[in-house]
Amino acid sequence: MIISKKYCWACKKLLNFDEFKEVNQVFDEIKLKKLWNHPSLQFYCCGCYTKLVRRDVKRILLDQNEYEQALKSNFNPTVWRRLAIIYYDKGDYKRAEEAYNRVLELDPTDLNSAKNLRCLYQKLRKSKISSKING
Repeated sequence: MIISKKYCWACKKLLNFDEFKEVNQVFDEIKLKKLWNHPSLQFYCCGCYTKLVRRDVKRILLDQNEYEQALKSNFNPTVWRRLAIIYYDKGDYKRAEEAYNRVLELDPTDLNSAKNLRCLYQKLRKSKISSKING
């Protein structure tokens, strides 16, 4: 299979298939060669891709701030439940706790959120004990 020359979509730098393969190890080489040789696909070099991701992350964070402001007047427990899960996954346990408490204010019968909040408290307790032992 012939490997065609590819250039970065943004800066026009010549791309290297071996680097492409290294960065995309989740795919097998046959699939990568098909993608690489596809006449309509364009790729970014690592530098341009990193800039693109940083820009998108900044945009997401701005959107998240606006989203959080809108939530302050939101009375839908499902929205708060999802936000609590997002915060928990990001390791922002203080905000996760606040969001789960908001869910339970809006829907005191939500047993899953109560259980998740208990698990969060247990995790925080364990980490405090661990830090005291190791500290």
